[in-house]
This record gives sequence, C-alpha cells and structure tokens, in this order.
Amino acid sequence: MDASLLVVKWFLPRAGSVSIMATTRRLRAFSLISFPGFVRILLMRAGILLIFMVAAIAGQAVEVDPISIRVEQISGNASNRFKHSQSKALKVHISNGSAADVPGLRVKYFYFGRSLKGGEISILKQGESKANVASHDSITVEVPDIESAYTEEHGKRVGGKGGRGAPRPQKHVRYKDVEATGTKLIGYGVQVFFANKLVAESFSEPGLKSNVK
Repeated sequence: MDASLLVVKWFLPRAGSVSIMATTRRLRAFSLISFPGFVRILLMRAGILLIFMVAAIAGQAVEVDPISIRVEQISGNASNRFKHSQSKALKVHISNGSAADVPGLRVKYFYFGRSLKGGEISILKQGESKANVASHDSITVEVPDIESAYTEEHGKRVGGKGGRGAPRPQKHVRYKDVEATGTKLIGYGVQVFFANKLVAESFSEPGLKSNVK
C-alpha cells in the first residue's frame, strides 16, 4: 500500500466520522514513532494539513442552513399632482431543504420610510409571525399591509390683480412655497429566526438593515 495512503487512513477516524480531537490524538501518538528526522517532519506537516482539512469540512457542514426565503411585495400607488399615497404588503415564501421538520420559526418584518421634511429614515411598522415548515416543504407567510401618504414641496399660487375672468398679467402672479410633508415608503426587511438564531433574511436595500436594532 502507498505510504501516503497508509498515513491518511491511520489518521482519519474510523466509521466515517469527522473528529478533530481524534485526529489530533493520533497525530501526537504518531510523533512518538521512531523515524528519521526529515521523514518525521514531513509526516508531521502532512498530519497538520490533514487537521485543517478536517476542520474545514466540519465547519462547512455546520454553516449550511436549510431554510431559505423569497419575499414577494404587493404595492399600490396613487397620485394627485403633488400629493401621493402608497400601500404595501408582503408575502414571505419559506422553504425547508432539510430532512427534518422545522417548528417554531419567528418571522420578523419591517417597513421603512423616509421623512420628506427632514430626510430621516425610520421603521414605520414592524411585527412578528410564527411559522412551522415540514421537511422538504414550503409555506407562505402573509405580512400585514401598510399605508403612507406624503406631499412634495411645491409652489402655490396666492395672488394676482384683475376682475373675475379677466386676464392676469404675469408680473402680478405670486406664489408661496409649500414645504414637503409626510413619509414616503422606501423598502422592507424580513428576518427569520430559529431557536434565537438568524437563519435567513431579505432586505429590499442592503443599507436598510442598519436601522434594525
């Protein structure tokens, strides 16, 4: 048998399990075997590299989350010159790609808006829903809707001379500035937690996440 294969088989734990501690114990025991100096150094380096490979494999297995989400938004808008109204609702499609049921998911949602007067971004509405997803199944969580209204900055005609129906010279027409008011809906965010661990999230704009504490 090739010597390198013999070393790898001896270091790896039996029964197909991945155990860093077991590999480390074997490496220490192996260091006690009598080999020429340069051979021992090469074998020790190979064993250390093997430990890192095993750790990487184990880490990848832990980091994979079976829960994924897709957010569908239903929007409505109406305008009358400078005045605008908005509505928005969300449908969160949650998929479980694992072989086990996942009960007790917490689905948190956020609607974000920007003040037209000051420009500040804030959470206009937030809430939480519960969900259970069976193995290799998908469900849809409907998020309550939100409505908002705002008025753009504009000029309003306030004066002029002449009788009713008479033409008004342009030089006599006066306007006053009307400040912008209200809040404009600018996006949403959804986060899914399992056992207080964040397992999936989606934001309409990545920068909106910084507003969630």
